[in-house]
Amino acid sequence: MRRILAAAAMIACAILLPTRLHGQEMSCSDSMMKGGKSCTMMEKMKDMMPPPPSGSAIFDAIGGEVRDLDADSSTDWSKVNLEELRQHLIDMNLVMMTATVAATNVDGGVKMTISGTGATVAAIQRMLVNHLNMLQQSGQYVTTVSKTKTGVVATVTAPAPATDKAVARIRGLGFAGLMTVGMHHMRHHGNMARGDSMPHAH
Repeated sequence: MRRILAAAAMIACAILLPTRLHGQEMSCSDSMMKGGKSCTMMEKMKDMMPPPPSGSAIFDAIGGEVRDLDADSSTDWSKVNLEELRQHLIDMNLVMMTATVAATNVDGGVKMTISGTGATVAAIQRMLVNHLNMLQQSGQYVTTVSKTKTGVVATVTAPAPATDKAVARIRGLGFAGLMTVGMHHMRHHGNMARGDSMPHAH
């Protein structure tokens, strides 16, 4: 029980530091470590905590990669390419926020016409072609994608023998949900930041 209470106190200290009492800022050692015990561990815990959201998803995503790069002693800074990651995140934002999607059910899944204007057209084509290829490689989906003047036409179906549940899931996910499927996203972002990933074709 003492260990549990001590752990809880350490976590609370890391989260709440610094605190204010009677209008004066207090350190962890002032407020919770009056027995002469060190607060170093809690200060380290606080340093390990990610900063609060800035309000910009792109800023926070790049900031997370920077923290990972800094924390890894093997990082080769001569290869780091955060600008490529920024351009990719801009594509993601354009596709998710400004693309127009028209979906119709087909046997085994869904057919989607994804279109846009201006910079969104190229973003759709870069994102959808690469992402649907990754879904195809997973073995859990059958995908086709072809470019149009304003974006792409894509189909996503369940592999045979398709169950009703698998088909309903694809249709329920739709464009937005399918774009988030797969663990390759964060891996791709990390590799891109390190300069170890092929950029999306322009």
